[in-house]
Amino acid sequence: MTKFKNIIFISIIILGMGSKLIAALPETDVSDSIKFKSFSGIVIDQENKRPIVFANIHIEGTKKGTVTNSDGEFLIKIPRNFLGGEISVSSIGYKIIILPIDSLMENNNVIELNLTTYPIEELTFYNKDPYDLIKSAIEKISTNYSQDAIMMDAFY
Repeated sequence: MTKFKNIIFISIIILGMGSKLIAALPETDVSDSIKFKSFSGIVIDQENKRPIVFANIHIEGTKKGTVTNSDGEFLIKIPRNFLGGEISVSSIGYKIIILPIDSLMENNNVIELNLTTYPIEELTFYNKDPYDLIKSAIEKISTNYSQDAIMMDAFY
């Protein structure tokens, strides 16, 4: 009977410690490689082959994307459910290109953008009295600056 009590006592201690050991283990999340597929590369000017700094790269039809760094390099993690879609690559002064995601390699992608011009309408500037401009701006403060609280989405 004493042996039986000892076995039960030891079993209770082991079970109790086991749950503490399990609780102390780090949580296991699904790894990024299961949720996302990463693509990296560089965006360059097609004519002079120089990197395009801060070019925008995003998944078409979503708000997911990234920008190139100061060397024109990028890394974008695309959720696996968007792998059949397309990415858009753009930068001011360049023609926007759209590429199928399945045409990208995981590393060393080189995306070339073409310079383009966008015609704008003629602008006419008028010389106005600075005093009148300041007076008008002060009069319109209540119109231009709301006193109501607003909520915005932003990123950094």
